[in-house]
Amino acid sequence: MKKRHCFSSLPMLLCCLVVNAQQNRFTDSILDNRILKIPAYELPVIGSEHLLLQMPYAQSSFSDTTGIAVLQQSQVLSVDLLFSDYPSASDLKPLNRSRLQALCQLVPGIEQQPGISWSIIRQTNGIDKPSAEKLIHGFVINYRRNYTPADAEKEMEIIEAAVPGPPATPPPAEPPQKLNHWAIIHRTDSYTKRFYNNQPVKDISNSREKLATWFRPGDSIVVISVREAYAQELLPRGSHYAKENKDSVYLLIPGKRKETRPDPPTLAEAAIPLFPPDSTIHKSLNPYTVTNALIVMDVTGSMAPYIAQMLQWIDARPPSNTISYLVCFNDGDNKADDQKKPGKTGGIYGEKFQGTQHAKALVKKAMQAGNGGGDIQENACEALLSGLHNAPSCKDVLLIADSWAPIRDTVLISNISKPVHVIVCGKRLGVHPDYITLALKTGGTLHFPDAPLVNLQPLLEGKDLMIHQRTYYYANGRVHLRVK
Repeated sequence: MKKRHCFSSLPMLLCCLVVNAQQNRFTDSILDNRILKIPAYELPVIGSEHLLLQMPYAQSSFSDTTGIAVLQQSQVLSVDLLFSDYPSASDLKPLNRSRLQALCQLVPGIEQQPGISWSIIRQTNGIDKPSAEKLIHGFVINYRRNYTPADAEKEMEIIEAAVPGPPATPPPAEPPQKLNHWAIIHRTDSYTKRFYNNQPVKDISNSREKLATWFRPGDSIVVISVREAYAQELLPRGSHYAKENKDSVYLLIPGKRKETRPDPPTLAEAAIPLFPPDSTIHKSLNPYTVTNALIVMDVTGSMAPYIAQMLQWIDARPPSNTISYLVCFNDGDNKADDQKKPGKTGGIYGEKFQGTQHAKALVKKAMQAGNGGGDIQENACEALLSGLHNAPSCKDVLLIADSWAPIRDTVLISNISKPVHVIVCGKRLGVHPDYITLALKTGGTLHFPDAPLVNLQPLLEGKDLMIHQRTYYYANGRVHLRVK
């Protein structure tokens, strides 16, 4: 029996050994990547969501794994492994290997997911142990959740708030009612407010049971004589009480109501600013003048804050900045990912520019049809070609793009006949090589908030080019990220 038990456990043991060997090869390949050195890591502010999984200084166990379940229903875009430079003379590779192995155990299968950008980031602001302990250690996972109706509703709110439409025309005022002076003087007006002992009178009746129908907690019923009611001007002259020869009447006096105020918003409900510090569009475009421009915008998931900035820039642009045509693309109108082919993905909406509100309507239409865009790749070249086909006389071509979403149809770049100026959205480290290839091969430019115009010429000269701490090179007709 024991021998059979051992033999039955053998396949499981072999499986575990294979998995461990695969994870070891994976961690080694990641650790072989070129280490990015920056002073201190800054967490993303807008765009895709991020999950911070912190580890104590010099340790490989997680301090807190709250929120890890969100990755089960999300697409992981990038993983940044963060550590400090102190002690700079030490070999920190074993520590980082242990941290990567801990992540693979926490998120099973993450090493097998395609399309994830892995980065090893060494922070140099830690000159001693106290300062190093203050830096972020562990992992930052950027992800994009599966698109939900709630996400769509929030995106529409962001776009609407960016450039609100004209205020609604108020309804015509009602003509003032003609005053019945006789009724007011003789107190026969049923709407005249009545008071008894400086307290408002809710109702008057000769029947206590009738008032009980309107009684509320805290109210009181007072009985007074008809004579006193006339003296207090609580009854109009000639009322039925006098005709019925009643001796007394009942007054319903409302109690003091406790003033209710809405509870202050909790921290989770507090209003979030429409635009956090990353004002990519404004910083990138404000210094420049565009003429007869074609503007092509990626309106897939997580781009709403940047598109809102673009609409604001359009609305506030000086007369010297002219726009001829707008294109919004959502990567396929919710088409299945395996059905998306270069040049035939669809989900492209273009119209002649007719003002900011018209542009906003076009953006919302494309967003609602796209349902977030599906996978991470985008059909940017197909959208650019559609815009150039419909606006052949345009002079400046602007592409508003997600910084790390690959272009699905780079094979179409050679068909683009005009320089494309790429506005890179997001403060993540670097930019996807596809957008550098697009700008380089069309003779265009690359724009960042803190580096408005990136000179791409060194790439054509065979030199490396560093953009946002990442190194790129040009080979075989396209730009690549140097990882070793």
